[in-house]
Amino acid sequence: GYEGYTDFQTAVRDWLLADAAAAKAASQGAPSFDLQSPELQASINDAAAMINRARSVHITGFRSARAFALYMHYVGRMVFDHFHLMSPSGSGSPEDLARLTADDLVIAFGTLPYSTETVRLTDAARQLGIPTIAITDSKESPLATHASISVAVPIARPGRLYRMAPLTAVIDDILEACFDDPVVDADKRMSYFAARIDSIKGYWK
Repeated sequence: GYEGYTDFQTAVRDWLLADAAAAKAASQGAPSFDLQSPELQASINDAAAMINRARSVHITGFRSARAFALYMHYVGRMVFDHFHLMSPSGSGSPEDLARLTADDLVIAFGTLPYSTETVRLTDAARQLGIPTIAITDSKESPLATHASISVAVPIARPGRLYRMAPLTAVIDDILEACFDDPVVDADKRMSYFAARIDSIKGYWK
């Protein structure tokens, strides 16, 4: 078993990064990519700054990208009270966006093949003047073209399936950058969260 969420997260991330490395080695003609590249790190830091400034953060993703929205929301909620998961139904997006202003933030996940709902949502957010971060697979993706900024993580497809693990690593890096801000007091908040879960035996031991 694991001592708590941090140990579990470390184990999962190590496994995912190993999977990502294997995918890169196995892929033929897939774009080379460095998770530590200066360009990516700059976009990660920009995203973190926007998250920490925002009055509220609304996270979305459709179909396979929904898993990444759920993961970012769960980890972020350990520290932030202003993280919200948007409706999984595209029909609910107008109502979600209607309450938001330039003080809020939308984070949208999407990679090939791009969900129509996500593209429409990011375009609507742009029209309403709502800051948006696209976490996607290319700076030229339709999400990125509508977003205020984008964090682009090329995804390999060595076989039938896309290897999505690098997106999880980038989510962790964005949140770590958010938590590095002393004002956030992340360590205290995460310890409190873990203690509360442990008090009701939320972690199996």
